[in-house]
Amino acid sequence: MRNLLAFVAAVVISFAVVGYYLDWYALSSGPVATGERNVTVDFHTKKIGQDLRSAEQAVEHKISQRVKQNEARSVKPSEGDVPVSVEIEP
Repeated sequence: MRNLLAFVAAVVISFAVVGYYLDWYALSSGPVATGERNVTVDFHTKKIGQDLRSAEQAVEHKISQRVKQNEARSVKPSEGDVPVSVEIEP
């Protein structure tokens, strides 16, 4: 249970740091009529969506590059090749 709470805390802190760096949200504070402080969080959902789409496209591009590299490295047997089997007698 403690590990789960630590994981959730790490995710929340990561989102807060990355979101602030990428301008996913804005914090503002000021006094209200009663004299108390008011904190407002504005989420920029369009910016978040754009950043997530661009990250998804970058990951897909990297995966397709790796697949192409692996296909180029693999040796495909030609049609005339015959598989060789070796029998070892005890």
